[in-house]
Amino acid sequence: MKLDVREFFQLPLEEKRQLAQVTGDVQGYGQLFVVSKDQKLDWADVLYLNTQPAPERCLRFWPTQPLTFRAALDNYSAELKNLADRLLEIMAKNLELNPDVVTDKFKVGIQSIRFNYYPPCPQADKVLGFSQHSDADLITLVLQVNQVQGLQIKRSGEWFPVMPLPGAFIVNVGDIFEVNPPLSSSCAPTSVILLRICNLLQKI
Repeated sequence: MKLDVREFFQLPLEEKRQLAQVTGDVQGYGQLFVVSKDQKLDWADVLYLNTQPAPERCLRFWPTQPLTFRAALDNYSAELKNLADRLLEIMAKNLELNPDVVTDKFKVGIQSIRFNYYPPCPQADKVLGFSQHSDADLITLVLQVNQVQGLQIKRSGEWFPVMPLPGAFIVNVGDIFEVNPPLSSSCAPTSVILLRICNLLQKI
């Protein structure tokens, strides 16, 4: 999957534009959250796709180049679903919740994958690859293609770098944990949740 992603973003611009987003849909190639022609865009190319369940896919936006991209993404998204299911079970157990309290939140949900490419910038100190934000989902699994550090998290008003580990996912707890009463009322702050998850993952 990593190799296919690299090769896709190296394709000529006109070829990638054949998968360009259309008005009213975030899927496809382009930029996310563009609300004005005057806004400052992130310094990034994005390919955003719905991947699971299969009926939610819009194959019009799925690359046919490289040739192995679609098959690789089909397999990769299925494995991500299995991993997410397992993580949520662990999280529920560690938070002393009935697993159904967590899993019910995503049974009818959609898995989406966003591929971000940050091209070299001649004035890197004047741009952001991706503006600060929180993830409006249950969990986000982040896999970095290379070992270039760029991701940061904010805690107590300070930004801290997240150093990539080869072959490891970064697990981000999303906003649904913050705003959902059955979850937020029964668990500690997000930073504590993450620590508990890490402790459990070490035991698997």
